[in-house]
Amino acid sequence: SGKVELAEKKLETGGSENSAIRYLRSYSNYLTPQAGFFSADTLTAVSTYVRNLYLNLTLLVLALGGMLLLPRILVWLVRWLAGWNNLSSADDRTWPLFVGGIGCTAVAMLFAGMNLGCRYAGERAPHWYTRQRWVLVLIVLPGLLSAWLLSYGFYVGAAQLVNITLGAWAMWGVLVYVLPWGVGWLLAHGLEWRSPLSASAHCQDPPLTSQRYLYMGFFAVLAGCVGGALMVGFAQITASIPRGIHNPMGYSGSWIASALATALLIKFYSLTVISHIGLMGRYFSHDSREWWSRLGGWMLLFSLVWALVFSLVFLAPAFFRWAPQWFISSGALAWITATATGVLLGRHPATSGDTRHTGREWAAKAMPYIFIIGLFGLLSFGVHQLLLVLPCSERVQMLFGGQCGRYLGATGTGFLAVVANEAQYFREAPIGLVGVLCVSSLAAAAALAWRFDVNLFSIYHFYRQRLTRCYLGASRCKARTPHPFTGFDPQDDLKLAELYHEENNRIVCQRPYLIFNTAMNLVSGKQLAWQERLAAAFSFTPLACGYSFTLPDEKGLCLSHYRPTAQYMEGAWLGSAMAISGAAATPNMGYHSSPAVTFLMTVFNVRLGHWSGNPAHPQAWAIHDPAFGGTYLLKELFGLTDYTSPFVYLSDGGHFENLGVYELVRRRVQTIVVIDAGQDKLSTFDDLGNAIRKCYADFGVVIDVHADALKNGYHAVGRILYPPEEGETAPTPEGTLIYIKPALTGIEPADLQNYGLTHPGFPHQPTTDQCFDESQFESYRKLGHWIGRYVFETSLLNAQERLGSGKNALAGVSALMRESAGLPPDSQVKSSSLETIQSA
Repeated sequence: SGKVELAEKKLETGGSENSAIRYLRSYSNYLTPQAGFFSADTLTAVSTYVRNLYLNLTLLVLALGGMLLLPRILVWLVRWLAGWNNLSSADDRTWPLFVGGIGCTAVAMLFAGMNLGCRYAGERAPHWYTRQRWVLVLIVLPGLLSAWLLSYGFYVGAAQLVNITLGAWAMWGVLVYVLPWGVGWLLAHGLEWRSPLSASAHCQDPPLTSQRYLYMGFFAVLAGCVGGALMVGFAQITASIPRGIHNPMGYSGSWIASALATALLIKFYSLTVISHIGLMGRYFSHDSREWWSRLGGWMLLFSLVWALVFSLVFLAPAFFRWAPQWFISSGALAWITATATGVLLGRHPATSGDTRHTGREWAAKAMPYIFIIGLFGLLSFGVHQLLLVLPCSERVQMLFGGQCGRYLGATGTGFLAVVANEAQYFREAPIGLVGVLCVSSLAAAAALAWRFDVNLFSIYHFYRQRLTRCYLGASRCKARTPHPFTGFDPQDDLKLAELYHEENNRIVCQRPYLIFNTAMNLVSGKQLAWQERLAAAFSFTPLACGYSFTLPDEKGLCLSHYRPTAQYMEGAWLGSAMAISGAAATPNMGYHSSPAVTFLMTVFNVRLGHWSGNPAHPQAWAIHDPAFGGTYLLKELFGLTDYTSPFVYLSDGGHFENLGVYELVRRRVQTIVVIDAGQDKLSTFDDLGNAIRKCYADFGVVIDVHADALKNGYHAVGRILYPPEEGETAPTPEGTLIYIKPALTGIEPADLQNYGLTHPGFPHQPTTDQCFDESQFESYRKLGHWIGRYVFETSLLNAQERLGSGKNALAGVSALMRESAGLPPDSQVKSSSLETIQSA
């Protein structure tokens, strides 16, 4: 009777299967366990996403809308300086424009000369004005402002400027270009001569002889003459821009001068510098030419952004007014399709740099740009429409003036006629109203950024809660007391720091010792060796959380910052570490990152990553979330993640190294079992190759494993050759890598063969598929169980026969598998102890 009772009990509980497995099978579709579009779980997911999307879109639309109002204010300002804002007056004055433009030019050229004139050796810190941020503030920005003011000055005074002689222009070119540049160059050299370190300074500049001074001055004057001569052509070009109160296109000229003429004048600046570099020849050092090239790149970027923003703000409303209805409808449909395609392809496994998927790669790169252009165009048109509607209100007219009935300008259906018509609306919009809307939008965005938690209102928490319910809840499935309405039990989660305790002055950790691998995104990092990886390894363990650079940063420092887990992120909840480690879909994705995809995914709140305290920061490391999240949302939007801010952006460890080998090699673990469960139907071994390359580049560790054994099997055994540690005299133990890759070889049970035949992607279905049904879950579970027994069972039994069942079973299995793989035995191979991991 006892045997019958036991058999019946096994039938009721599924045999000897652990209850946690049955729980996991029930929650295999862990994001929305209840299937069906109208189920409570699915609608909860939709409701959560829509809520967070609304909040983030409100913040972003306010911020971007306020920024799109700035060009209107700038055009009004430059017209006010020129005296052209009075509708009944044609009086103009160019002196404020030229004084401001020449002043900005002088500042830019002064600091350009100081940068070129300074000489410092490699062991000396560079002068403050040579750092990139100060070059941008003191040279690039004044250069852009000077081009804007001077181009508008040329536009206003075109009638007088075209009559100036070539000699006068050449003289002005010499004064504006040569004088401040020469003063800055001499000032920098004077500071260098007074420096006590000048004797040890070395550079590649030719010797400072009197002949060199003479040639430098002569060629600089010639370059200034070239710049002045170029201004003759620029004056002719600006004279052709429409102007005049009664000209329908007159106000359009202000935008043309502010946008296109400014970019063109910056190009003329570049031609002046190019002539200077060419005339100087060898009198400019290689370093000086490189400096000019880098400055030219930044000037080009600033001018393009300036011209695009001004053109988009001015032309987008006219385009939407001019385009036929059918074109707008089809364009809207194409834009929505491109946007959806970009979001879906943004984290598709085939868009991670694999050149075999050329079409998909190009689509993933192009679609986000279509979305960005469409978004800014719609925002510009929306702002324009708002400024047409608001003046119809009596209260607005009382405060800011303006009127509802407006002058329609030129008639016709051509695009230029529509542009002229919309130009009148731009001109008549009350500038007070524009200013109030701009300030209000930016202020509201700042207030919302303070209230909206950048982590709380992403889909990270939605993901975290459901991961915790499924995978941590499984370990206590019989003790769970879930909330009757939501189904969540807060007791499922626990702190990572609770997995160890001190006993007799000794740290005792729960086995296995957990290491959660995440990627600290360095998308805006300046270190050259990070240009491909764009991330660094960041680990969560029961003892410490942090990162360590094995490669030097731009200052040449190999940083290492770890903090006690008990104080980091409130003790680092296990669910948080697990969710961050699995945050695959996120705007900043390490070496998968793309600027356009980053922008697209941030706007649509596809954000699983987490802003965590920087262990290097003395105060922020103990804080869970940023107090002012808007700054970090903008960093996420524009891909400005780095390791220098108080908070760092963490995402899926696969965005740096997908197998978890990197952190084990850092700890010099002797036996590593790797299960490569990434989508790799073509067996390209991308993740394995990436891990091998990074381990060698960063640690000097050679991993020698051959994939031939995987042609008709599930695993391969390789060697890990650790270099000697500093001061170590004894031979370094050789490690073992046991690499396992899921496959169907034809010897699997019938149900696995059946699932593989009916689902061709199995067992390499897309990792983006997070909604397993019962058959899919059971097939993967059973395949893993089958492979585990096939690979280890015989070696484990043999090892137990040789060594007896004990603590060194893994070392015995490793030795036997090395022997069967034909690898040389190493008597020093041993399983890594917890003490070894803790010391690392």
